[in-house]
Amino acid sequence: MSWRPGSWALPWALLPLLSFQFLSIHTWCSEEEREILSIQSKYPLFSAAVGFALEVFNQQMQDEYAYGLERTLQFWKEEKIFPTVFSMELRLHRTLCKKTEKDIENCPFQESPELSRSFTCFFTVRTLPWMTKFDLFNKTCSEVSPDAD
Repeated sequence: MSWRPGSWALPWALLPLLSFQFLSIHTWCSEEEREILSIQSKYPLFSAAVGFALEVFNQQMQDEYAYGLERTLQFWKEEKIFPTVFSMELRLHRTLCKKTEKDIENCPFQESPELSRSFTCFFTVRTLPWMTKFDLFNKTCSEVSPDAD
């Protein structure tokens, strides 16, 4: 088998074109989702604060089904407050899982009109990371009407 000079030129010339294709794959999220991901990466405790708020909501909710995070509507870190305090507005949706189940984080949402319920909630959560402690300062929720979306 003989080797011809330049026989590898075409594959090497196509490589930059393929790399541009791969770069464009991860840009499918919306501007809103990209902004939330950016802030979440800047404040790694935010995800834990959301998890804490969701846990408190599920404990206090008089419902046999667990609720999950449907969407982060907005959030911010309170400035000049130590330790870290996050305020967030979340859309929570009833899941197919009951509260007694072990893994409720990956439950699909209820979709039947009879069982589907959503809430928009505003939470303020203080984090004490060196103690792995969270405190809920505020929780205000209102049910979303089914035809609001």
